[in-house]
Amino acid sequence: MEKDDFRKLLNKAGEEAVTFSRHYVTDDLPPGRRYFINIRQAHEELKPSERTFENLAMSLKEFRGPLTESEVVEILWVAGAIPVWVDVSVYQTDEEYSYLDLRVCNRFSSIAADYYYGECGMGPFGIKSPSFPPSWNEAKGKFSLMERVRLFQHHRIEFL
Repeated sequence: MEKDDFRKLLNKAGEEAVTFSRHYVTDDLPPGRRYFINIRQAHEELKPSERTFENLAMSLKEFRGPLTESEVVEILWVAGAIPVWVDVSVYQTDEEYSYLDLRVCNRFSSIAADYYYGECGMGPFGIKSPSFPPSWNEAKGKFSLMERVRLFQHHRIEFL
């Protein structure tokens, strides 16, 4: 995939994740976006068209960010190969930005048929709901992202 095509899909995925999240959260979600990425551990069982990068692997609690769209592209686009799936969800917000989590598979490919959401026109990007608070259900109505962050931030390790 060309780098600019990957950037455009990342932008589209960010827009769709913010729009989808508005159905669940009470917070204002500004159009400006920043990203936190978590790249899974290196993968052992690969297709011939895939490769994995041990140097990119993080623990489940580690998130790199906040990053700009350009920084994300520079990290995840490796000589035409991109992750075969990237789960996108809104994590938190402030007055200027909506912050999105990118949970990234550590299997990279340059073959479009390998991308999990290619048939939906999203390449590797899957739009997910924000993480719900404990015991939440739709009958309880919308929830605050920032209240959930306040309660559970200690479970994350963030770095640049």
